[in-house]
Amino acid sequence: MTDSPLAARSRHIATIFFVSLAGLLLEVAYTRIVSFKLWYYYTYLVLGLALLGIGSGGIFVVVWPRIRQAATDRVITTCALLGAVFIALGELIVGWFPINTIKIWDYGKATSYANLGALVAISFTLFVSFIMIGVIVAVLLGRAEDRVNRFYFADLIGAALGCALAIPLIWWLGPPQVVMLAAVVLALAAVVARPRIGVPSVVAGGLAVVLLLTVTNVVRLPEIQVEGGKNQPIRPAA
Repeated sequence: MTDSPLAARSRHIATIFFVSLAGLLLEVAYTRIVSFKLWYYYTYLVLGLALLGIGSGGIFVVVWPRIRQAATDRVITTCALLGAVFIALGELIVGWFPINTIKIWDYGKATSYANLGALVAISFTLFVSFIMIGVIVAVLLGRAEDRVNRFYFADLIGAALGCALAIPLIWWLGPPQVVMLAAVVLALAAVVARPRIGVPSVVAGGLAVVLLLTVTNVVRLPEIQVEGGKNQPIRPAA
């Protein structure tokens, strides 16, 4: 049984709201994690990589015919599930990955290359976390046609709510838990996009429940490993 065009459009508007909410929760939470793990000025790296990831998702929609030809609900469900998994794995990688950015400046030494590689790996993980959000937003806005104003309004409201809730949630739950909450919201977006009982909705619902266990600390997340450079005195310039 298929939805009416009005019902499908309402689901898609709700979906873009949830996706934008997840994206802003994720971005703000990662600025806190990265500033704690590395140094405060690396928060700008998070903002740039978030924009790059979302923008790259839009580019993938343009250059990849398979995405353009696929049904909207299928694209949303697949990307939302993948995005939730990428976000959850990304938090574990970013929080755990050992790094010492001070040693990057020891040019020519093996430790310089090793820590530069670690920074690249963390940056790539952050970048990947936002790609699926960009794909979903691009697909929904690109297919909204004459109703694009309503989709864009829902997108802005979701982003605004994410900004408003991020700081209180970080204070209440903790930054890693807010990252996992963003993954939960993205999994719920997959349920909203395909509410009919079936494999995709069951997988999305199950994933949301599992991730929610980490948000509520029923399952404890690993402690964030602070970079080694913060434990070393910074040598004064010659």
